[in-house]
Amino acid sequence: MSERIVLISSPAHLSLFKKQLKIRLTDTEEFHQIPIEDMGILLIDNQSVTLSQGLISSCLQSKVGVVVCNEKHIPAGFLQPLEGHSLQAKILRTQLNASEPLKKQLWRKIVQAKLQEQAKVLNLLGKSSQHLEQLSSRVRSGDPENIEGQAAKIYWKNLFGVEFIRDQTGTGKNVLLNYGYAVIRAAVARAIVSSGLNPAFPIHHSNQYNAIALTDDLIEPIRPRLDLHVFNLASRYDKEELTTEIKHSILEVLTQDSLIDEQVYSLLDGLGKYAASFKECLEKNDSSHLSIPKLCL
Repeated sequence: MSERIVLISSPAHLSLFKKQLKIRLTDTEEFHQIPIEDMGILLIDNQSVTLSQGLISSCLQSKVGVVVCNEKHIPAGFLQPLEGHSLQAKILRTQLNASEPLKKQLWRKIVQAKLQEQAKVLNLLGKSSQHLEQLSSRVRSGDPENIEGQAAKIYWKNLFGVEFIRDQTGTGKNVLLNYGYAVIRAAVARAIVSSGLNPAFPIHHSNQYNAIALTDDLIEPIRPRLDLHVFNLASRYDKEELTTEIKHSILEVLTQDSLIDEQVYSLLDGLGKYAASFKECLEKNDSSHLSIPKLCL
């Protein structure tokens, strides 16, 4: 059974009651309860929400990703357990000892998968994708020519039009993209930690101030499905604003079907298998074991 994504967007007190999340809404004194074991992500998007220590501890023990939004409703951080796996120390040594050729091969596969997913999105929308498909075949180990960056210019122009500029602080569609990416980023980080890997040690991204740089490596092939979702949202709503309805819709991306190893899973479940396959690549020093969730057509 797929794990639930729970969004708290109203003032409330969250506590633990008999292994369940107990939600007491401040304005109405209304109560709701959800079993902790059914939860995958707890997204807190209201500055007036309070949590009990018991609930936080139970979520961490159950590997529930607790994501906290800022006053602009963008996920600002997440809580992760100190120990995500019984063999964490051994896995960490394997991660730190990964060879540069292996990391470059893994990055090649990730970039290729991203471009292929971007082409798939454009095809689904009846837009030109031939150039992206050609670029995908040109990606070399480590992507020294930055084919990923070249493809991005073509992709955004074809997806949203020549006037669109991707901006992490922008308005309109950028707001929806930033929110969705942040939610998916937290879900990827959760999967990484649950597999025993440390998200601070990347294969490509190398910002010393980024504590979850590996997350920003592995998220790349997942981004296009959020782009498609935002495109569809923009066509349905007159205003591109983060309303509660739109936030709920964006969260549905994590429950969408994904194809991985010829089997269908929710994206949230698929991310766990993705992280586990990445760990297997490190353990066997072989990038061929990498299994990346793909859009189901």
